[in-house]
Amino acid sequence: LFDSIKLHINYCKMKYLLICLFLLFSALSLSAGHPGYGSGRGGGGSSGGGGDGCRLVTKTVNDVGYEEVNEQVCKTVSERVCNTRYVDDCQNYQDQVCQTVQKRVCNNKQERKCSKVYKTVNEPYTEDVCKDEYVKKCEKAWQVTGNGEKVWANDPSTCIKVKKTKCSPVTKNRQRKVPDQQCQTVTVPDCRNVPQQECNSVTKQRCNKKPVEDCNNVPKQKCQNVHKKVPKQVTKQIQVRECGGQGGSGTGAGRGGGYGGGSRGNNGGGTRGGHGGGNSGGYGG
Repeated sequence: LFDSIKLHINYCKMKYLLICLFLLFSALSLSAGHPGYGSGRGGGGSSGGGGDGCRLVTKTVNDVGYEEVNEQVCKTVSERVCNTRYVDDCQNYQDQVCQTVQKRVCNNKQERKCSKVYKTVNEPYTEDVCKDEYVKKCEKAWQVTGNGEKVWANDPSTCIKVKKTKCSPVTKNRQRKVPDQQCQTVTVPDCRNVPQQECNSVTKQRCNKKPVEDCNNVPKQKCQNVHKKVPKQVTKQIQVRECGGQGGSGTGAGRGGGYGGGSRGNNGGGTRGGHGGGNSGGYGG
């Protein structure tokens, strides 16, 4: 940062020094060219602007300046990134492995074994059995008996046969299964578990951790600060000599004299008109 400030100060000093030198050179040019400005052969206009007719004015002009900037420049680079991981490094070996197992040992024995069975027996029961019978039924009317009693009496001319159900108890038999026990002597195995040692050769693994590196190229942004000067458009103010005149009057006499001398007398007399024409001194002569 200190170096940047120092460079900026030096740049400003040089800039103002050049402006001062330019102004000094302009003043010297004016003083040196004053006696001959508008002089020479040939007659100028009858009326002049008094002296050389020029003045110093301040004018804003364009210039190029530089600005110091710090720019971050990034680019993608491949970086080798490695990670260490541990894997199992295993070797096979044989080992004798013994264990206690239960072995089934059986012996035969005689025992009386009974089982539940069902037998069929007849069982009597009484059931009502009903059947329809046709009976003769007649209309009844009131009649008076010999002793003067009033009773219902059948009218034989109106008798009809109708159904009448008659039920009576009947004894029947049905079969029913009843539980019973049936026993017999049978041979059955008498078994029990006996502990025994049983050994076998088995394959085992003996493992150790082994480091392994996994590497990959990983894209990564790599940035750095770049200190540089960037040109930019600036404006500045300088003093310039500006000469103005009246039409038909010579700023200086003579063919070659005067600022733009000529026969028509624009800004000076003389044979050759134009800015800086003539043979002898004057601004641009």
